[in-house]
Amino acid sequence: MSAVQSPLSARTFPPVDFETEATQLIRKISHLAAQATSPEAFAAAAAREIAAAPTTAEVSLTLRNPVTGEVWQASGQPRGRGTSEFALDLEVRGIRYGRLELRTTASAATALTLAQTLAEQLARYAELHAERTRQQHLIAFGLASEQQLRRQKMVARASGILIAERGMSQIQAQSWIETEARRQRRTLTAIAEKVIEQSSQANWLKATA
Repeated sequence: MSAVQSPLSARTFPPVDFETEATQLIRKISHLAAQATSPEAFAAAAAREIAAAPTTAEVSLTLRNPVTGEVWQASGQPRGRGTSEFALDLEVRGIRYGRLELRTTASAATALTLAQTLAEQLARYAELHAERTRQQHLIAFGLASEQQLRRQKMVARASGILIAERGMSQIQAQSWIETEARRQRRTLTAIAEKVIEQSSQANWLKATA
């Protein structure tokens, strides 16, 4: 009994070359974006990789964080005269994240496709970094707001104790807490907590007397 040969196994396919210069470079930039520890390091590494490509004559890269206004710049040394030159803004949804200037020895159509693809990758990286910055700012703002609310509650409670136990007015109680904080070089929250703690101890002693 002879084995049945699959039609697919009987066919031979020509090798497909996915490892062109452009795809290799784009993969390297993607890898750098995933591994980068900072925008400054990414910009420098990306510029080096782009400049090292066989058809690249010169590269200049600028990344910008619109949240903080920080700017990172890097460039690759000229290695000859380029036949195609492009200057592309790194823009996502109307927000500018930098600029890529590229000179290559490749044909105009090939160089344009490469430049546009690189610009898209670089812009996405810059956008993600800016979004992380926004999230960090929101978290920091939330923590600060929470701490401020806690301080206000503590000071209000301590003021109430001073009013009830020492006969102070609201203004006098607030002023006393602020003065003690400056005198002892401590925070308002720390002084308020001390007032509350001492009041609790005093009431406990009264209750057990």
